[in-house]
Amino acid sequence: MQRCSRCGGDVFPGATDCPSCGALVAAQRNDDSTSFGAVALQRLGKRGTVKLVLGVLALVGAWFLFHYGQVTTEWEEGVRLHNGRDLDIKRSVTIGPDEFFRPGRGALLEQSLSFWHNRRRFTWKNDDKWGVHYMPAVLDIIDDEPILVLPIYGHGPCSKYGYPQDGLAAFRYRKGKWEVTELGSPSVALTVNLLRSSHQVRHSPSYKDRKIEPADKWAMEGVGEGRYGTSVGRLAQYYSEISDSCANLRPTLGPDMELARQRSAEAETQAESVRARLASMNSSATAYSRDQFIAERGGWSGSGIYSGACKGIVERTLDVSGGYHLLFIDGHGGRKRVPLQHGDRPAQFQGVVCNASRALAIRRHDRTTLIVHRFDRGGRLIDAVRILLPDAEQVSADADWGTLWSIDAAEESRLVIKLARIRYQQLASDGGTIERMATYEVALPAEPPVGR
Repeated sequence: MQRCSRCGGDVFPGATDCPSCGALVAAQRNDDSTSFGAVALQRLGKRGTVKLVLGVLALVGAWFLFHYGQVTTEWEEGVRLHNGRDLDIKRSVTIGPDEFFRPGRGALLEQSLSFWHNRRRFTWKNDDKWGVHYMPAVLDIIDDEPILVLPIYGHGPCSKYGYPQDGLAAFRYRKGKWEVTELGSPSVALTVNLLRSSHQVRHSPSYKDRKIEPADKWAMEGVGEGRYGTSVGRLAQYYSEISDSCANLRPTLGPDMELARQRSAEAETQAESVRARLASMNSSATAYSRDQFIAERGGWSGSGIYSGACKGIVERTLDVSGGYHLLFIDGHGGRKRVPLQHGDRPAQFQGVVCNASRALAIRRHDRTTLIVHRFDRGGRLIDAVRILLPDAEQVSADADWGTLWSIDAAEESRLVIKLARIRYQQLASDGGTIERMATYEVALPAEPPVGR
């Protein structure tokens, strides 16, 4: 409260004249005790004020580290087009810091390329931040229009580009802008002709501060998938089959695949139940090595274990919505997707075992129940069988179901199943100890006649 200098009356804060005598009152500056900032600091207290200051400094520091942790690499590159002509382009890639704020080791933040064609300048830019380096693989000119092909995978990119089943996003420059387009079957043979990584341009003295020629890319790209010179068809095959490909995250099913899914689910729902016989229960602890693990269980591929007998028959398993897809290998080296659909309830995929004429896909409903889909070697579904494992709770207690150690399918009408409780340090495949092993034998029911 202020005092009027003329009459001494009370004047409310913010008033410009005295309510008693009407004299003008000069505005007085608020002292520290009445200012907003001071009041706020008083309420926070000394400890709260320190925390606030430290929080602000941390935000400023994080911004500083992120901003100055960005590394931009620029280079000139020669691109060999499908007609043999070389096109000179300029490229730029900016990579941010990693989680430890080390410069240039994190996500790709933005990229661009530019070139001249028919006395016109074209520029493509991309600033998607997916956390994975997506760099274009192909740049070419078709029907006098620039074409750019970008391999994609993962939920974010796949969602943005509509889950392309071939794992490729294609851009065509038309009417003054880049448009996402269907690549389809191009009229010319396109191959990977762009440098896929800026690492060597940035770090190798052999490639710094000079133009990257087409011949350089053979040495720079190594021998990995999608390297320089790979056909677009092979590139699409690779990116459509990786575990987090757009085709696996959200497959587009044609009428045949949808029918196959229905048959797979129906086969499980109608599966005949058979009870296995507990042949033995061994409680003697036995150490196993990494080599023994692979020899007895098989190799890991996709979502489960594959026996050695499946080599050349089934390549791997893909997780998809509502079940799995098995990739069978046809007689020409191609891949055939075969659905393994959940029936009346979900089941955990365990693996695939094979013999001279059959491939058996094994899943597990719970501790005591297996569901086995039988296929011929070409991927045709025959039927499904539900196998009950008595006394499985003796192998492993509590919530642990025990490990399905192996299934021997050497005899077409009989399975030998081993269920184990194992102990290991980090990974089961690195070796450990089998603490208890139950061995089951089960006779499979006769297969239905072909055509049913």
